[in-house]
Amino acid sequence: MSDGRHVPLSVDGASIVERALGYVARRLKIADPGTALERLRRGELGAYLYFRYALAKEASRDIAAIAGGVEKALIFLENRCEEFPGEPVRLGLVVARKTAAMQSLVEAVCEVVSREAADRIPGLRAFHGFLSAEILDAEALRAGTGLAAMVSSIYEPPITVYPED
Repeated sequence: MSDGRHVPLSVDGASIVERALGYVARRLKIADPGTALERLRRGELGAYLYFRYALAKEASRDIAAIAGGVEKALIFLENRCEEFPGEPVRLGLVVARKTAAMQSLVEAVCEVVSREAADRIPGLRAFHGFLSAEILDAEALRAGTGLAAMVSSIYEPPITVYPED
């Protein structure tokens, strides 16, 4: 990347979770990501909502850096999460072209991030996968299937987490 950011060469769930915890700490105005983690372990809803957002954002950034072709990443049903742990994070990746390699990468990122998050936050262990993602290409958007049906929803609008503003 030309903006000076580190481009990951492999999937690193620990790094994604660490960056998400750093985001939570910054948003809560606390100095230590460890304190943010403790708040998540206690089930603090505000910390959890920031964590959900940051985890999706960081996972999307890594997927885009490794695979390229990610035009936009969206999270869905964020406004329904009114308790801890609520629902898993559902991520939609709008891409120029869906490939088997990208699908494999997305599945690997979701798996390692879900496992790392559950290892650190016991309340997330109930989920089979805390982070799930669906790749949305032009065909899926045209057909309006799965998460693609919700992309232009006025009732459950998605939140863009990538690219960053």
